[in-house]
Amino acid sequence: IKIAEISIPEEYIGQKLSAIGPTSFRNLSLLALKYPDKKQSTPSLEKWVAVENKNFNTDITLEKEMRLVVQGKKKDIIDQMTL
Repeated sequence: IKIAEISIPEEYIGQKLSAIGPTSFRNLSLLALKYPDKKQSTPSLEKWVAVENKNFNTDITLEKEMRLVVQGKKKDIIDQMTL
């Protein structure tokens, strides 16, 4: 079992987190959602905010610069990244 940070799949960009559902990630558990903290980031240092799955606001609209933190088998993570 591995934990990895992956980009938001193209087909989910612009959708609400509530619309994609937990089964969308094929054998992976969604642990957290990360996004850039635009208030604290500087040109030389990008800071991130991570929200655990138990604290998700399901009205969040997924954007290209966001990242998903997932847990699962290495093969399943790689498969998700190549979609």
